[in-house]
This record gives sequence, C-alpha cells and structure tokens, in this order.
Amino acid sequence: MRTAPIQLLWGHWLAHWIGIRQGLAGLWAAQADRFGLWVPGCLGLGIGLFFALPRDPPLWALAGPGVGLLALFLTRRAETWVILSLRAAFFVSCGFVSAQCQSLLTAPVGLAWPLPAQWYEADVVAVGRTDAGHRLTLAKVTRAGAAVPQVGAGRVRLSLRSGEVPPIGARVRVRAVLNPVPPPLVPGGFDSRLAQYFQGIVGHGSIYALEVQAGATPARLAEWRQALAARIRQTVPGVAGEITIALAIGDQSGIAAPVRAAMRDSGLTHILSISGLHIGLVAALVMVVIRRGLALAPAIALRLDTKKLAVWPTALLVLLYGVLAGWDVPVQRSVIMTGVVLLAILLDRTPLTLRTVAVAAVLVLLGSPEALLNPGFQMSFAAVVALIAGYEGIGPWLSNLRAAYGGVLGPVITVGSALLTSLVATLATAPFTAFHFHAIALYGILANLLAIPLTGLIIMPGVVLGFLLLPFGADGWGWALAGWGIEGLMGLAALIAALPGASIPVPAFSETVLLLIVGAGLWACLWSGRLRWGALTPFGLALGLAALAPKPLLLVGGTEATLAMPRADGVVEIFGATPQSLPARALGASLAAKSIIAMGGEGSLATCDPWGCRFPTAYGPLAFTRHPAALAHDCRDVWGLIASAPVRTPCPAPTWVQSRTQLKRLSPLRIELVDGKPLLSPTRHTGRRWMPPAPERRAVAAQ
Repeated sequence: MRTAPIQLLWGHWLAHWIGIRQGLAGLWAAQADRFGLWVPGCLGLGIGLFFALPRDPPLWALAGPGVGLLALFLTRRAETWVILSLRAAFFVSCGFVSAQCQSLLTAPVGLAWPLPAQWYEADVVAVGRTDAGHRLTLAKVTRAGAAVPQVGAGRVRLSLRSGEVPPIGARVRVRAVLNPVPPPLVPGGFDSRLAQYFQGIVGHGSIYALEVQAGATPARLAEWRQALAARIRQTVPGVAGEITIALAIGDQSGIAAPVRAAMRDSGLTHILSISGLHIGLVAALVMVVIRRGLALAPAIALRLDTKKLAVWPTALLVLLYGVLAGWDVPVQRSVIMTGVVLLAILLDRTPLTLRTVAVAAVLVLLGSPEALLNPGFQMSFAAVVALIAGYEGIGPWLSNLRAAYGGVLGPVITVGSALLTSLVATLATAPFTAFHFHAIALYGILANLLAIPLTGLIIMPGVVLGFLLLPFGADGWGWALAGWGIEGLMGLAALIAALPGASIPVPAFSETVLLLIVGAGLWACLWSGRLRWGALTPFGLALGLAALAPKPLLLVGGTEATLAMPRADGVVEIFGATPQSLPARALGASLAAKSIIAMGGEGSLATCDPWGCRFPTAYGPLAFTRHPAALAHDCRDVWGLIASAPVRTPCPAPTWVQSRTQLKRLSPLRIELVDGKPLLSPTRHTGRRWMPPAPERRAVAAQ
C-alpha cells in the first residue's frame, strides 16, 4: 500500500531533476559561442602554475599538449562536458609549456655572489636616467679579453653617478663591482629576479671609473632617440619635457619622484607609460586624418573603401611608433592589440569585441608568457575586458536612450557615458593596483574623467604632430602642444593628490585572494545572462579570506634584512634601516602604515640602547640585538630574540631565537604567530632557474 506514495514522490523528484537538467542544458547551450573566450584564461592558468612551482618542472612536462591532443582525439565522441574539460586542460598545458620553453630558452643565470671591483669591457645597450645619475645596461661583458664565466651571455645593469655618459652602442671599459640581482623588497612583492631573468639581466653594480673605447659606433636608432629627447628638452624644458619624452620614446627615467607620487596618488600613473591607451589614440588619430584626407579626393572616396585604405598606413605608423618607443613588452602588447583591431576592420568584423581581446591576449601570452606577471598586462586587459563586457549589457540601452532623447539629453548622456567608462575601468584595475602598489586612488574616477580627454585631445595629438613634422624640422609645434597639455595634466594630478584621503593604503593580501577576484571578474565578463551571477561566490570568498587573514608579527624584507614591526595603531617601526630607505618604505606600504618610524625614535614603543632594542608584545619583550655582547643579558628574560649574528651559546630563556644572518638568507619573509609560536613563511623559490646557484657552488662561482 505504500508503493503509491513512494512512486509519486519518486516521480515528482525525477521530474524536478529532469527540469533542472534541462534548465542547466539550456543555460549552458546559450553560452556555446563564448567558450572560446576562456582560452586566454586557460593559458594564463597554465603560465601561473609554472611560475608558482617551487622547482623547475622536468623536461617530460613538455609533452603535456601532445597528451592533451591525444586525449581529445580518443574522446571526440564523448559527452560535451568531457570534451570541454579536456579542451580546457589542453590549453592549460599549452600555457604551462610556453612558459617552460621561454624559461629554457633564456640562457643567463644570475650571479650567486658579489664580484670585487675589477676592470671589464662591454657594449652599452641601454642608458637610463635616475635621481642619482644614470643607469647603464651592458652586454658582451669580458675581462682581460675573455668572457666572464659568472656573467656568460647575460647583461649587467650598473649605476653611474657622475662623469661622461657613453652613447648606446659604444664599447666601454669600466671598473665596477658586480652584485646579484636583489630579491623582492617585501614578501610576495615584485620579484625583480624573475623579471630581470627574462630580460637577460644577471647582476647589478656601481661604476667607479669609465673609459669609452676609441672608434665606438653608436647604434643609429638609439642615437636618433637620444637626439630626439634632446630636441624635446630644448622645446619643453622641465618636468613637462620629461613626460613628453616618456610619451614619445618611452623613456621615463627623467621623471622626478614627486611627480610620480602625485600621478600615483591621483590614479593617473598609467598615462606616464606607453600602453594600449596611447597606441590606440595614435591609431585613432592617424585613421581619422587619413580618412578625412582621402575624402577630399572624390575619385577615391566614391570608388574605394577609405576606411580599409586607412588601415595600412595606420598599421605602419603604429608599428613605427612602437619601435621608436623602445619596443618593450608593454609596447609590444599594445601594438599587437591594435593590430588585431585593424585586422578586424579589414575583415569587416566589429573591431572591439571580447573575441578581439581574446586573440590579442593569446598572441601575447604565447609570445611572452612572463608578461602575465606584469602589472601593466593585468591592468590593461582587465580594463578592456570589463569595458567591452559592460557595454555589451548597457550598449543597447544607451543607443535607445540617445535615439529617444539625444537632442535634449545629448550632453548629459555623453558625460554619463564618460563617467561610466571611468568607473568601470577604475573598478576593474583596482584589485591589481591594491595588490601591486598597496594603495587605491580614491579620486581616480574623477581624475581619469578629466585627464583622458586632455590626453586624447591635446597631449597625444601633439605627440603625433611632432612626429609628422619632424622630417620638416617643425616638430617643435607638436612638442609644445603636448607640453602645454602635460602642464595641465600635472596641475590636475597635484590638485587631486592633495585632496584629503586621495590615496587609501591597502595592506598586502595573498595571491589566492587576487586569483579569486580575477576568476570572479572573468566569470562575470565572459559569460552572459544569469550565469554571470555565479561570480558572486568567488568574489565573496576572496573578501572573506582577505578579512580573516592573520596579521603578521614581523616582516623581513630587502637585501639587508630590514625588520618591520606593525603596531595596533597602524604605525610601523623599522629596525635595521632608516624609515626613509626604500626597503622600509616598501614594507610600510605593504602593511598599510599610517606612519613609519625608527625603532627607538620619537613615538616608538621600543626601548633601545647602543646594543639593541626591546619591543613589547603580548607574550613578552622581543629583543633585537646589534652586538653579540648583548646576548648574555637578552637571553635571560625575553620572549624572542633576533640577533645580529648566529647564536652559538646556550640561550634558554627566549621561546624562539633567530639570527639576522639567517633572516637575510631567507628574506623576504613573513613571520606570523600560530598558537603563540612564530611561523616563518619565506616567499623564495630556490629551485627555479632565475634564482642564484645553490650555496655549494660558491667555490666554483668565486673562481
């Protein structure tokens, strides 16, 4: 008698399950044309996995894409979800292998130990300006006519504080000290070793003496770029001229630190570096000028498609601008993106779509996998993807609004669209700004709303005009126009940066949080319809992880094991460096410090003497010793001890003891409290190719 209710219940549940499956199938089928948009995400996931490994993967990992293709062939008749999963795994393996190949093809290995002052001969391949002088990048380094084993085929970057600055391409003889590339300044921060490994940089140092070899022939392109920079400085003196040079040839070395700080606090730093914004503006300006010029010839305008005709000279000029701008990775990325847009115009496709961005991202990631770790790559693609996805949703509504009320509300709609564009781009780039620079520009939306029109209507047209008039010797008109616009831009940046709360400090958060935010953003932008709401889950999880993350007891960063103690009131006390030093400022920024003071200085909670300092904690005093003679006293009654040298005598009182020598070897690292005991969390991956050789190779390296 009970079978009827059971069958009824079973039938109801089965019908409900079938309805859910049909709904999911319909929802999934509606996304069929958007599966390809996830290819760059899968490539990026594979590249990220490669760089996250603690050790270099074995060579057999190169077979990953082949195995993926074989699996796809064998399961070509499987269910849709199986095929899609295997395709995703295939592209993930392609990204992994592309990064592995790029790592294997990059030959230089960084210096393991400093090399004393010696005479070297080398070629100058790059010259940059710094606050303290100049910075030279040297290649083909030899000593006494023979190659330097520790440098090999790599390059070295040396600082030159005074004296003659050699031209690019010259052969020089220098007396210099060579040091390893410094580690990251803060735990989880920008890894200069990894970045410079892919640039071929194996060491840094300082020049004590320099001689330019007779008969040196400077590189023509480099010589031309330097001559152009000199012409711009003559026309536009001061800071405006240096920013004009940065926008014309990509050399930012002359921009002073206060100007950079004002641009950063106002949210306008992206304008200083040549990126997709500048390349896109150049392409748009050239396209408009050429099309308007062709329209003046009726024989051409009535018979040919002037839009497609304008693509070819535009592509040529964009490529030329990229070469003159230095052809670094951000410029290459922007030129590729612009080239894909121009190709879409030739093929009668919509130029700016998510598919266009996906193609450009695939080309960049396969050609330069290390670009994935570059903040410029992350922020530029995040802004473009968010803008295109956003206008996919509101574009039809805006079009209808303009059609119905364009005559009356036209200016309001235009201003609202610009404000919305600035808002979307700012929100899309905010997580990366917070992660890499530990700050968010509160008024960035307002600043960009005013600065982008200024850049697009005055500054970049001036730069383009300068290049166009250069063959006729009248380029000064263009540089002067750009400089006038830049003066207004700097005034705007200074005004907004001076507003209260212009820059909001953000404490460092983990890469896991950033990945969850990126995943949520991609989910919301790449899917369509109700499926987009699924992005709330990873986004909420990211916020939860960031809020619940434990605060560090101590941070160790920099090459000299600078120690940073955060306090509950937001003040950070520094031991081992001055508060104005670069490691101290970087550590303070990662801790969202309200102020940075020296341990033992005014306002410090620590008690210090010439032998060291004691900082109060909830578990007892934490001692920082400067001299071994203080160990006998500190060993009696402190909770923790960080000694300036290894502790070789019995020290029973402290719960934990560390030497700064060991911390320096492990730095940068984060020290947290787990069950009342400190836990050291180093961030170095010692088994990677961009890391120095192991300590046991010191004897070989010193030969």
